Amino acid sequence: DGKPAPGAAVKIRLMKHSFAFGSAVNSTFLFSGKNEGDTRRYREIFLKLFNSATIENDLKWPYWKGEERVWAGKTAAWLAAGGIKLRGHTLIWPSWEHMPAAMEGLKRAPEQLRGAIRAHIKEEAAWYRGKPAEWDVLNEPTGHQEIIGLLGREEALEWFRLARGTDPAARLYVNDYDILDGFGD
Repeated sequence: DGKPAPGAAVKIRLMKHSFAFGSAVNSTFLFSGKNEGDTRRYREIFLKLFNSATIENDLKWPYWKGEERVWAGKTAAWLAAGGIKLRGHTLIWPSWEHMPAAMEGLKRAPEQLRGAIRAHIKEEAAWYRGKPAEWDVLNEPTGHQEIIGLLGREEALEWFRLARGTDPAARLYVNDYDILDGFGD
């Protein structure tokens, strides 16, 4: 009745998060079957604790052409079946270190590089259209500026336009860290 109850014991159990509470999920472990007991427990605990997830590595460009693409598709379906919101990570990580090795060969051909990145963003966003509620379109641009330095800052805006045009319902993000303290400088 809204009146204090001195000495009353109160027990609270969280039924559902009011906000996104997530973790990275490992596709290989979800489906490997190497240790079915551990896999089953991993799935159960993940579904119990989280309402949001990102796929650990399989959506990153260097893995996009391999079997990880299949793993990522299975994981996206599993997350959706469990009511888990998917955050796609990441469409572009703008450094040679985090792109397919062949891209560094386009250093002296910026228009070809620009075209390859744009084609990748459109292809991956179209493949997963409607599955991720969110996309990290651009990952860690503060610390990884090689590609943006070569193509220009305006190109990053184009990546967002392409992602928006390909998957209009997804929320789009820049994922970064350490942006407030200048990397300790």
